[in-house]
Amino acid sequence: MRQGLLTGIRLGLKLKFGAEGAVLLPEVYRIEDVALLQALQDGIEVVSTPEELRRIYQQTN
Repeated sequence: MRQGLLTGIRLGLKLKFGAEGAVLLPEVYRIEDVALLQALQDGIEVVSTPEELRRIYQQTN
Protein backbone atom coordinates (compact mmCIF):
# COMPACT_ATOMS: atom_id res chain seq x y z
CA MET A 1 0.00 0.00 0.00
CA ARG A 2 2.76 2.43 0.98
CA GLN A 3 4.67 1.86 -2.27
CA GLY A 4 1.53 2.47 -4.33
CA LEU A 5 0.87 5.73 -2.51
CA LEU A 6 4.46 6.87 -3.03
CA THR A 7 4.18 6.10 -6.75
CA GLY A 8 0.95 8.09 -6.96
CA ILE A 9 2.42 11.01 -5.03
CA ARG A 10 5.54 11.04 -7.22
CA LEU A 11 3.44 11.07 -10.39
CA GLY A 12 1.06 13.71 -9.04
CA LEU A 13 3.91 16.00 -8.01
CA LYS A 14 5.58 15.60 -11.39
CA LEU A 15 2.41 16.30 -13.36
CA LYS A 16 1.21 19.22 -11.27
CA PHE A 17 4.44 20.95 -10.27
CA GLY A 18 7.24 19.53 -12.44
CA ALA A 19 10.76 19.86 -11.01
CA GLU A 20 9.46 22.09 -8.23
CA GLY A 21 7.36 19.24 -6.87
CA ALA A 22 10.19 16.72 -7.14
CA VAL A 23 12.06 18.66 -4.45
CA LEU A 24 9.59 17.25 -1.90
CA LEU A 25 10.19 13.61 -2.78
CA PRO A 26 13.12 12.90 -0.43
CA GLU A 27 11.01 14.21 2.46
CA VAL A 28 7.92 12.28 1.37
CA TYR A 29 9.88 9.01 1.01
CA ARG A 30 10.81 9.22 4.71
CA ILE A 31 7.14 9.19 5.76
CA GLU A 32 6.04 5.76 7.03
CA ASP A 33 2.48 6.68 8.09
CA VAL A 34 0.15 5.34 5.38
CA ALA A 35 -2.72 7.62 6.47
CA LEU A 36 -0.46 10.65 6.09
CA LEU A 37 0.68 9.48 2.66
CA GLN A 38 -2.98 9.12 1.66
CA ALA A 39 -3.63 12.67 2.87
CA LEU A 40 -0.71 13.90 0.76
CA GLN A 41 -1.95 12.08 -2.31
CA ASP A 42 -5.41 13.56 -1.82
CA GLY A 43 -3.88 16.98 -1.12
CA ILE A 44 -2.05 17.18 -4.44
CA GLU A 45 -5.39 17.78 -6.13
CA VAL A 46 -6.32 20.79 -4.01
CA VAL A 47 -3.07 22.59 -3.15
CA SER A 48 -1.66 25.36 -5.32
CA THR A 49 2.03 25.04 -4.47
CA PRO A 50 4.46 22.38 -3.26
CA GLU A 51 4.88 24.42 -0.07
CA GLU A 52 1.15 24.03 0.69
CA LEU A 53 1.55 20.27 0.36
CA ARG A 54 4.61 20.33 2.64
CA ARG A 55 2.46 21.96 5.34
CA ILE A 56 0.23 18.88 5.41
CA TYR A 57 3.03 16.62 6.62
CA GLN A 58 4.87 19.19 8.69
CA GLN A 59 1.77 19.75 10.84
CA THR A 60 2.05 16.20 12.17
CA ASN A 61 5.67 16.57 13.33
